[in-house]
Amino acid sequence: MSLKTRLKKYAHIFVALTLAIAAGMLVNYYVRVNTPSEKVVVAATKLPVGTTITADAVKYDVYPKAKLPKDALIKPEDILGKTVIVGILEDSVIRSANLTEGKGGLSVRLATMAPGRVAVDLPADT
Repeated sequence: MSLKTRLKKYAHIFVALTLAIAAGMLVNYYVRVNTPSEKVVVAATKLPVGTTITADAVKYDVYPKAKLPKDALIKPEDILGKTVIVGILEDSVIRSANLTEGKGGLSVRLATMAPGRVAVDLPADT
């Protein structure tokens, strides 16, 4: 069997595969474009408990509105300077339930590990 005969024999399969791939790509594009989404703040790196959030610790990412938690924070101004009370993984949406205001690293760790106790930060030379 010559090469030309083989090409004629299998040409319809190649055409069908090419059209199927193109159709899949078009459907994927259409779904992505028409899904309502919102720009939210996510963790740029892993944020352990007690970390005070700075500008380099967060970044923007686009999430579908249907997947966003109700307490997701949209603006970095709402996040900067707050302390993490629940560890946040890299690229995770930052939620208000994961943050607290005005606590240092040691008191946050103690509050999560031993609730009802009080933490006192001591100077380094003692």
